[in-house]
Amino acid sequence: MGDIYLTINKTILVLLISILLVSCNIDWTSTEKLSLAIQLSGENKDELTKVLQHYSVHTKDSLKLKAAKFLIGNMRYHCSASGDYIENHIRNVDSLCSSMPTLIKSSYYIIPTRIDILRSDIHYEPDLHNITADFLIKNIDYSFELWNNGVLRNITFEDFCEYVLPYKAHQEPLILWKDSSLFQYFDVSDIKDYDLDINIYRDYINKLIPSYKLINPNRLIDTLLINYKFDCVDFAFRNLQIFRAMGVPTAVDFVPYFSTTNGRHYWYANIDDSYLNKNCSSYNNLCGMAKVYRKTYSINPFVKDKINFVPTFMNDPHIKDVTNKYVDVIDLKYNFGNIPSYVQYAYLAIFGNLGWKEVAWDKLNKKEAIFKNMGKGVIYMPTYYDKKKQVYGRYPILVKENGITKELIPNKDSLQDIRLKRKYPFSSIGEYYGEKLLKCRFVASNNKFRFKTISSIDTYKNMEYDTLKINDLENYKYWGISLEDNIGNSCDIGEVKFYNKKGEEIKGTPFMINKEGNYRENTECRLLFDDNELTYVTLQSKNIIGIKLEKPEAVSYITYISRNDQNGVYAGDDYELLYFENNKWISFERKFAKNNYIDFYNVPTNALFWLRNHTEGSEERIFIINNNRQIKFY
Repeated sequence: MGDIYLTINKTILVLLISILLVSCNIDWTSTEKLSLAIQLSGENKDELTKVLQHYSVHTKDSLKLKAAKFLIGNMRYHCSASGDYIENHIRNVDSLCSSMPTLIKSSYYIIPTRIDILRSDIHYEPDLHNITADFLIKNIDYSFELWNNGVLRNITFEDFCEYVLPYKAHQEPLILWKDSSLFQYFDVSDIKDYDLDINIYRDYINKLIPSYKLINPNRLIDTLLINYKFDCVDFAFRNLQIFRAMGVPTAVDFVPYFSTTNGRHYWYANIDDSYLNKNCSSYNNLCGMAKVYRKTYSINPFVKDKINFVPTFMNDPHIKDVTNKYVDVIDLKYNFGNIPSYVQYAYLAIFGNLGWKEVAWDKLNKKEAIFKNMGKGVIYMPTYYDKKKQVYGRYPILVKENGITKELIPNKDSLQDIRLKRKYPFSSIGEYYGEKLLKCRFVASNNKFRFKTISSIDTYKNMEYDTLKINDLENYKYWGISLEDNIGNSCDIGEVKFYNKKGEEIKGTPFMINKEGNYRENTECRLLFDDNELTYVTLQSKNIIGIKLEKPEAVSYITYISRNDQNGVYAGDDYELLYFENNKWISFERKFAKNNYIDFYNVPTNALFWLRNHTEGSEERIFIINNNRQIKFY
């Protein structure tokens, strides 16, 4: 997550902290914030005052003056990427797409800041020290042109300032990207048809976005940039810039950590309650949302603790909580009891990436914190930092879907036996891969060009090995799997294993026959027989993938598994079951699995569990076992 938050060099950070004298809760037009910003601007003070003077001459510019004060007053934490590497990179991008609008190119200007190994080559300079009067004035004037057209004229000044006016989306270099060239680049010849309806206008722009051409990454100078793949963060900020440049108030909203699966997600949100959830409505059902935040230009309250460690995510002044716009929420009160007097802030964390990750904070009042607008259907861990040490609450808290809260206190007077088959929840994609197997059949031959159907797959286990008994006990030299002859079909398969009458696995030389009848050995088809469930082969329609034996042999049964996440339980792997009690994880038992499941006996009830695989893999989630003995991951 650290890659998308403020990255400020130590000199700047010390400067800002030392002069941070004003509360963050003052009004967004306050003269105090403006005065502090000008004070921090140092030698660049004249550039900022030129902007204010420019809009102070005529009364008709009073609203532009107010907008200028908003931008300058909230500028003190905004920084821009700079340095020799960035400058060379910008020249490279410009040379590849000189005819493209700057806005399109700016999506590529920022790529180096997202690559860990390049961060030491990039500097971040405060905008207050470098922004020019001409730059700000051009941005303000053009933004007002957008606001004054028929589509935007009904949005509030506050929304205009926060969601259209800003000159930057993230940490991109100070390059003016908001101008009319974007309208010329897109085909907007019939734009006037949408002048009076912002909803239709917004949808119209949304359809145009995929039409612009991307840069061919192979032409970039640095190989690290060539291999870079855009993710949700890049697309969210790119789309934000496009929408704002065309006059649609837009923000970037994000889930820092999902509450039932690993990962996070960013998306753009047009500022309209009726439209807001369109780009993320399904994520709460699939992955869970404990918190949703919005990136803002303006300054919001954030954690200011000079004694104890502050998680990077909580140290960002440009995020605000918008969880209640997406999901049902609850306020969660927690008393930390015996806590050091120098601890002023407390956090609420959820489990992710093999640890507790903070998603909310509050300033303590008599050792009590109230965490507002928390998503339901989530397990939370109250926590705080004692200097650099993360301290957990006594027990995790389950907030049920109906808002009822429950501490997960292990009950050692009521024990249970449990059987575990996975360490991570299923995803819907597993069903998709499994259903594809139902179109496959196993084939055999003693002539590699004439195969006989031995048996078809009519069942599958979701991301587990399934077994198919073979009734045809004839000896064959070639054994394989094929897909029904439906044009366009394909199936992703993780592993296939053939066994003889003694239960011994039969090994052979991997081969593939394509639909034209061409026979090849030891191609990528070998991944189907490499004993690695994470690798897979895409079997195309009318193709055959299999093994060639040294001599014909009968197969008694076949095991197979679809493309999967390798988060099941596997024989030979080293597993450990943990449960949470009295501020820490406690090991219940550690042992090797003998099957595709593992049993634990006399386990406490009402506990929070964690199954660890010490052999391989990194995707693991906590879980509970409900009264019906069903396992539920969080």
